[in-house]
Amino acid sequence: MKPQVVLVHGAWQGGWVWDSIVPQLAEAGIDALAVDLPGSAPDVERRETVTFADRIDCLRQIVEGIEAPVYVVGHGGGGLAASQIAEVMPERIAGLVYVAGMMLPDGMSFAQLAAACCDEEPSAAGVRPKLELSDGLSRVPPAAAIETFYHDCDPREAAAAAARLTPQSNAARDVAPRITAERFGSVPRVYIETLKDRAIMPFVQRRMQVLVPGAVVRSLDTGHAPMLADPEALADILLYSVSALRSMSRERFG
Repeated sequence: MKPQVVLVHGAWQGGWVWDSIVPQLAEAGIDALAVDLPGSAPDVERRETVTFADRIDCLRQIVEGIEAPVYVVGHGGGGLAASQIAEVMPERIAGLVYVAGMMLPDGMSFAQLAAACCDEEPSAAGVRPKLELSDGLSRVPPAAAIETFYHDCDPREAAAAAARLTPQSNAARDVAPRITAERFGSVPRVYIETLKDRAIMPFVQRRMQVLVPGAVVRSLDTGHAPMLADPEALADILLYSVSALRSMSRERFG
């Protein structure tokens, strides 16, 4: 049975961020589905009411509709959803891959982690000081998005990606996972570092690896958006990750 990969975008983005990755995985024999989490579409009404629970329910329904064991890839803030869906249904999740993802311990939000890291490394704040906050939403100004997320991408692609970002409900973004060692902890993980990241600094990524130990770690020499900066390298490392996770999950899924 072919692996089924579910690609989860990060904050302010949509499934479109994976457009260059899905065909490459398909060529390698892996079915990949890039999801649009609730609240990510440009024309959402009452976007501020979307919650983290809404997003997890969306993922749960997607996973329930897939017959094969599922590998969930979470980019940036999508790592929160990856962790939580593994907690909700570990019997269906064969492995997790974090691409500069928020791999947080139980009960800790990224804001709390960043604040703690800023005591040692002020740049750990990432994009947070540049956000526009109002009416229960956060927005990333295009110039801040290019500088923080897409600084190592082709300038035209960076500008196009920044223009596609949508406001994000704080109730969906600024949350803490609720995970346990028995459920989430039973799912094997790969963490892909992005060494030039200005959004989730390498210092912060490595702090998460300490706080949530057990992931196999690999690195990419890119900023926060390797799917735009170096899609071939990201596709290659995702293929490696799925292969490694299949080996680790063999006892669970055969």
